[in-house]
Amino acid sequence: MLDNERRVAAGGDRFTLPELFSRLEAVAFDGLAGGGSISADRRALQRLWVDRLAELALGSVSGAPAEASQLAAVGLVSIQARIEGARKAQLDPYAAAHLADLARRAERTLAASVTLD
Repeated sequence: MLDNERRVAAGGDRFTLPELFSRLEAVAFDGLAGGGSISADRRALQRLWVDRLAELALGSVSGAPAEASQLAAVGLVSIQARIEGARKAQLDPYAAAHLADLARRAERTLAASVTLD
C-alpha cells in the first residue's frame, strides 16, 4: 500500500494505510458506546483485529513496514478509548468480560512495545 501511495501524485485520490486501519476499526467497533450486548460474531471480529494490531505493534509480522507498526499502536490506543466509553454504558456480562479482556490485551501490547523500543 505504501508503494501505491507514493505512486499517486500529490493531492491525487489514493487509499492510504491510515484509512485502511481506520475503516477496519470502524467496522469492528462502531456502535460500541451504545451499551447492551455485542454479538458473538462481532466479539470474534474485535478479537481478531486487536490480535492483528498487537502482532503489528510488536513487529511480529515479517515484512511489515514501520508505519504499520506505528499505526497499529495508535489503533490500540484508539480502541482503548472506545472501550472506556463503552464501559460507561450498561453492558451484558459477556460484553463486559470481552471488553475487559481486549483492554488488557491492548495495555499489555503497548507496554511490551515500549519495552522493546
